[in-house]
Amino acid sequence: MHVILSIYGNSKLILRKVIDTLKPNSHKFYSIDEELEKLNISDLADFCVLHRVPVNLMLSNEIPELVEVEESPDFDMYRMVVQYTSAELNKGSVIYETPPNLNQNKNRGNFLSFSNKICLTDNVKNNLVFINYSTNRDFNSTANVKLAIYNSHGLTLTTESFKVKPFSFTAFNVNALKLKTKEQFLTFTAAADGLSLIPLSVSLCNSNGGVSIEHSHPPQAYIMAPWLVTANIKKAAVKILS
Repeated sequence: MHVILSIYGNSKLILRKVIDTLKPNSHKFYSIDEELEKLNISDLADFCVLHRVPVNLMLSNEIPELVEVEESPDFDMYRMVVQYTSAELNKGSVIYETPPNLNQNKNRGNFLSFSNKICLTDNVKNNLVFINYSTNRDFNSTANVKLAIYNSHGLTLTTESFKVKPFSFTAFNVNALKLKTKEQFLTFTAAADGLSLIPLSVSLCNSNGGVSIEHSHPPQAYIMAPWLVTANIKKAAVKILS
């Protein structure tokens, strides 16, 4: 994999550069600040993205404007981008996966979200957002969701039940829940039976206007097992958490 850094400023692409190449079965952490310092454009960058591009799509270190493949790959999951902007602060986006038939069929499956870390401080506002979406324009089902927040020992601090209307979302300000804990880092689970939701974790830093958007992966992204096995694990977990 080639590792490519794209740097944007004032809503325009400033620079796109290959900064490294990863060998198979390897991983590496990158400091965006250090990379910007090397390029001497720290003051110009508003938004940065790291890309992983297969080497066979880039036969040289030159970045092509357009890559064409002979036939469409059989993607199990498609990547979609949600862009956000603030008139007074920064711009950015988040990339997450959604199946091309999300909530399309009568048997829509179950929803299970977990693992996003919550940093509970006065300076950081934490919001958990759950989007009820479908690729079927006639979709009209409301989701019944159960949310639980835990401390680092796995003890439940609070539970919340709520509904999410079709083609809408529900957002929870975790800081406003007044949790009785002195711990800084918390976790959560969210579950729904009969529908799939898109979960986003949005963190806002008051001191510098920074915005972080993350999403949790479905269980099949962590468990390397046949689909029936992961589906049964997910179904059992949703039943327990609901």
